[in-house]
Amino acid sequence: MSTEQFGKPQGRSLPNGVGGDGVQAKLTALLDDATVQATANGPTTPDETSHNNEGAESGFVDNESPVSAEVARITAQIKSIQAGAGKSQPAEPSPAQAATPAPPTVGAVTVKGRGDGVAIELGKGLWPELIQELNDRLAQSGNFFRGGHVALDVGGRPLLEGELGQVRTALESHGMRLGVVRTSAERTFESAIALGLAARLTADDGQVGAEVESAASNQGFANFFVYRGNLRSGQVLERNEHIVVIGDVNPGAEIVSQGDILVWGRIRGIAHAGAAGDKRSVVVALHLEPVQLRIAGVVAIDVAPAGATGRRPVKSGDKRPEVAYIAGDQIVIEPWDESRPGGLAIFRR
Repeated sequence: MSTEQFGKPQGRSLPNGVGGDGVQAKLTALLDDATVQATANGPTTPDETSHNNEGAESGFVDNESPVSAEVARITAQIKSIQAGAGKSQPAEPSPAQAATPAPPTVGAVTVKGRGDGVAIELGKGLWPELIQELNDRLAQSGNFFRGGHVALDVGGRPLLEGELGQVRTALESHGMRLGVVRTSAERTFESAIALGLAARLTADDGQVGAEVESAASNQGFANFFVYRGNLRSGQVLERNEHIVVIGDVNPGAEIVSQGDILVWGRIRGIAHAGAAGDKRSVVVALHLEPVQLRIAGVVAIDVAPAGATGRRPVKSGDKRPEVAYIAGDQIVIEPWDESRPGGLAIFRR
């Protein structure tokens, strides 16, 4: 075999994918040195070459052969260079490190005492961290806010019933009561209604769009749920208590109560009073022209036609305060000012 066959190889690849110009130069020099040593020891036969290569790959070489000893020495140096190159490359972050959340936002919870109670504002941040910070702040205050009614401001954060329930639980554990929820998110407003909380829905300019709150009744243990604002298409207001709406119930909206429904406005959607089966329930509005009117299990198609008694159908076109109730087995509507004297007795006949 001629000496030219051991010349400097072209385009030699690096072992185990090691890269870098410096490492490439070191390995090339070592390989060239191996070529020179092999040439100095004379040509080898194909059998000898095959035997020596197999020994180098397996890690066992013939120490009596100069070429084998040289191959072993160069192999050890190559491994050393590979190890050093691996250490020089920066390790990529593990998936667990990359997924590590940002540190909690400090100061995202504001607690202020007021003459009529406590104002709490929840800012930006992950919800579990906000709840934890709220608990920490209240614990640090000791009994200073105990017994206070809280006005909670959550801004435009959409909250589910369970999340609002977490705030209420945290407040109650420190002897406080959630009085009203202020928000610009309709989802949060609906969650407050579902939990029976007083709430205020505001627009971006700060104007109040709707309000809800509970009010005591003079009839036993009954309560009223007061809604200030218009109910638009797609909205459903359903409560166990009597419902008072200061606004309109527009087409496509629905209002359902197990007790009475009183609307200081027009009912043009669906109204269902006495939803639990109480036939003594009534529907009262400044004007009644609902798509459907139900009291207990009786629907509006059973409304009696106009007659000598002054009772008339739902869609009468007469803009006067009206009251709907069950008489016999049908719903009838009478003008409010033509009702018999005696106060609430007319509603319980």
